[in-house]
Amino acid sequence: MIRRVRDLEGLTLTAVDGHAGRIRDVYFDDETWRVRYLVGETSPWPTGIHVAIAPSHVEEIDVRSNAVAVDLTRLEIERNPVLDSDLPISAQLRAASSAIGGPMYWGFGAAGSASHEAVHDTHLRSARHVTGFRVQATDGQLGHVIDLLVDDEDWTVPYLMTDTTHWRAGRPRLLSTGCVERIEVAAPQVLTRISRDEVELPPPASRANQPDLPEIAGECR
Repeated sequence: MIRRVRDLEGLTLTAVDGHAGRIRDVYFDDETWRVRYLVGETSPWPTGIHVAIAPSHVEEIDVRSNAVAVDLTRLEIERNPVLDSDLPISAQLRAASSAIGGPMYWGFGAAGSASHEAVHDTHLRSARHVTGFRVQATDGQLGHVIDLLVDDEDWTVPYLMTDTTHWRAGRPRLLSTGCVERIEVAAPQVLTRISRDEVELPPPASRANQPDLPEIAGECR
């Protein structure tokens, strides 16, 4: 099922042995457009810790109970990679690169520690951080990112949701991530390979989005 990241944020994180916190963010790869991690905020157990959880551990997303069930115990979640900063991962990577010029490590242990993971990936992004980035067509601005859509069957990110405020009176549209050329964090902006005219084309007959989601602005392969 295709879900908005905004709808995932705040859902209860349920371990096999009880409540383990809430979903805070989604980290994705902007090259493969796949979710790499769900970020769980374990407060108040233990207080203030953010951990990275691979989506392969998700057993069920129950919207009726507003919960994400995982196949991990609370202790196993606690032993997942710990995020030692509240900064988005893209901002952490930028700061780490300029400060030390080498790989950054999640957590507080040394490289190679069993419960910590080395991170040196410029394509890893935070959905929370990318929200608000400008979206640029080849011939001008389309608007801003207002959300990302995730398919919880294969954990791909098929669409960005844009507001198209600058030329469509704020009408939300879905933009295929296949249309994205690259994400520039410093700008910050999302550069696409399509023109405004291409965005104006009617959606394809076999539209992949759900009825309660905006129409598709453009499909790219």
